[in-house]
Amino acid sequence: MPVLRFFRTFWRERAFCIPAIITIAVGIGATTAVASFAYAVLLRPFPYPESHRLVRLFTVLTEEQGAGRNMSLLDIRDVNERATLSSNFGAYNDYDSLLQGPDGAQVVSVSELNLQVLRALGIAPALGRLFAAEAELSGGPVREAILSHSLWKSRFGGDPNVLGQNIVLRRASYEVVGVMPADFSFPDRTQLWLTMESWYELPLDGSPQQREQRAFPTLGRLAPGATLAQAQAEIDRIAAGLQREHPETNRGVEVNLVPLRDAEVGPVRPYVRVLAAGVTLLLLICLGNVVNLFLVRALARRPQYAVQSALGARRLDLARGPFADSVVLCLVGGAIGALLAGLAVGALDRMLPETLPAWLSLQVDPVVLAFCFGLTLFVGLVLGIAPALMGSRVDLVATLGSGSRAAGGSSSRGRAALIVVEVALSFVLLVGAGLLMASFARLQQTDQGFEPNDLHVVRAMNSQVASGSREEIAAFYAAHHQRILDRLAALPGVTSTASTDRVPYVGFKVRNGRLRVRGSTDQELRFMRPIASADVSSGYFKTMGVPLLRGRAFQSIDTADSAPVVVINEVAADVLFGDREAVGQMLHFGNTVTPTNPYCRVVGVVGDVRHGAVESGTLELYFPSSQWPNAGSYYVLRTEGNPAGFDAAVRNAIREVDPGTAVVWQKSMNDRIDETLWQRRLWSSLFALFAGSAVLLAIVGLYGLLSYSIVGRRSEIGVRLALGARPTEIGSMVVTDGLKLVTAGLALGAFGAFAVTRFIAATLDGVGELGWALYVATTLMLFAAAAAACAWPALRASRTDPAVVLDGQ
Repeated sequence: MPVLRFFRTFWRERAFCIPAIITIAVGIGATTAVASFAYAVLLRPFPYPESHRLVRLFTVLTEEQGAGRNMSLLDIRDVNERATLSSNFGAYNDYDSLLQGPDGAQVVSVSELNLQVLRALGIAPALGRLFAAEAELSGGPVREAILSHSLWKSRFGGDPNVLGQNIVLRRASYEVVGVMPADFSFPDRTQLWLTMESWYELPLDGSPQQREQRAFPTLGRLAPGATLAQAQAEIDRIAAGLQREHPETNRGVEVNLVPLRDAEVGPVRPYVRVLAAGVTLLLLICLGNVVNLFLVRALARRPQYAVQSALGARRLDLARGPFADSVVLCLVGGAIGALLAGLAVGALDRMLPETLPAWLSLQVDPVVLAFCFGLTLFVGLVLGIAPALMGSRVDLVATLGSGSRAAGGSSSRGRAALIVVEVALSFVLLVGAGLLMASFARLQQTDQGFEPNDLHVVRAMNSQVASGSREEIAAFYAAHHQRILDRLAALPGVTSTASTDRVPYVGFKVRNGRLRVRGSTDQELRFMRPIASADVSSGYFKTMGVPLLRGRAFQSIDTADSAPVVVINEVAADVLFGDREAVGQMLHFGNTVTPTNPYCRVVGVVGDVRHGAVESGTLELYFPSSQWPNAGSYYVLRTEGNPAGFDAAVRNAIREVDPGTAVVWQKSMNDRIDETLWQRRLWSSLFALFAGSAVLLAIVGLYGLLSYSIVGRRSEIGVRLALGARPTEIGSMVVTDGLKLVTAGLALGAFGAFAVTRFIAATLDGVGELGWALYVATTLMLFAAAAAACAWPALRASRTDPAVVLDGQ
């Protein structure tokens, strides 16, 4: 049987079989792991019926250099009324809220959406119904809620009588009308759905629906049989009509249709491409290595095949054995590779942050597993053909007459060429890994613009709800936050505290925004730039360690009744005011100037703060939370070291002030920064793993080639020793032969590395090109590894006994 034959062969030729199995397992395992990731990101269907027809809508502002935005509710309504090749366009918005109950408040993820979104997704409730059509209309039954399956189970115990019950959030109560299926959580890990209209029915201070308020993600579905190009052409005509009808708000506003897959995975796609390129190089190295090993064994067996042929064995009989061995060997390696892939995918999934979309779950699913074993069988067939042909085409006289010398010639040159290619590919992977790791290290070492060490961030949900004018609401929340900050400041180890609605690397969102400034002659100048804004308490800059460059920070005199003020960063001062002194200037942020959104006086300029992994030129605006309604989401605490039991002390302190406020999470700022940089860390780690595996495989291949060359040159070595050559000269000859191959591979790899670094730098944002130091370090590393691979074959060659060799000729 082939299996029994394999085990006998494995034990007899374990010096060959073990490296071959390891090489195949590494290649198949790495390929399967990356294929699992690529399949999850790029190919796995979304859990919705005919998900390939789901599309997102985006507005493109041509007058603002193509700045992209979401949609306004009024534009969505008009598109729905006029489109025929696409339909069910609806807006959605998600946030955290507090669900009240007899056992206290619970933080839940809420999504407000139009009924059209649920119709586009094509998901029916597992219990109850969707929102009533009247819930889309102002004044209708907008106080309806739909529960997720997980919330229904955890909060209501799976009670089927939950329908018709009322639940209470921070601002209002809602009637439960349905429960969604267990695998539904759109847009991402949502636990509770409300109607979009319910937001506008709340007694909030602010403007109603506006055509300029393009802040809502929009989902729709292509009509059956309609192509994306046809639907886009129709949307273009609708957008042109809206430009004519509403020139004051829609001039230069275009609308793009984007497949849901592209909209969701767009930022990750370049990394997957780089990762796929890296694993492809690794797979090529594996294949080259295994081909080399199989050819070496086939050549070494040629005398055996010659004897069998002389005894009457047919070519088919001679080919069957090597072919079966190759296939079984590859299947064993593939099985181990599949196991390694499962372990790698599990480790990879643990490296991903919890904030990624729920649909991006990694697993070795049947499709990828079938790919793994299909690839394994293909490799086994390919690798089995060449040795089988070599074993069946034996020149009896030449083989028995020449002995081991028959293994030389062009086949040796071919194997040497494979080693050169392996070394070149290893060099390319090492340089690529160095590029990614250097960019990751550079991001970690970048000046953040604040001091992250000993900074603690608390995400909290406030149960207090204020009403009244803007000034009254601002004063209410400012007093509430101050009570909590005073209690937190009394904790042991806390040196400074502040509250804010956004924190760098957590809540800051850089978005295109419209600014107005008053010029030197009181004319109004307008700007559209990337803007990050936050409402902060008076101690924010001190607590965060943001340097004050000019003017002053917020003070106790900046109350809801005083003139509105703003603090800006240095980039904003340069862009908006140029050579003029920024302090004292008047600035407005928003679409329109109203009594509730007036001009603010710049009172200070602070240093630039980094808010994410890759950004530059961001304008930062800070407003005092004492002047603007801010329920607050974050408390930042500067501490001395890491006090014992600090998390529990913070939670208890907040509960003492307001038992209804829920602490969602607590983290150090350094931990949060590390989570934000997960992509760079993940890709650089994987590339480094690929590079290390490639170097190992190249060294194994070099070792195998040199070991075989010694067998093929035993006669030559014996003659050299008999004529007086010293053993050290023989060892030096073997090392020189090996390093010649490495040198050729490095020369070839240098060209490939140059192209790869350009490709990575062009594909991934924030990755620059590397200098000569990395190339020198990589060259020295490969030379050192190659020298180690040459050492044992050189030692064996130097210990050759010329008498034994010459006696055997």
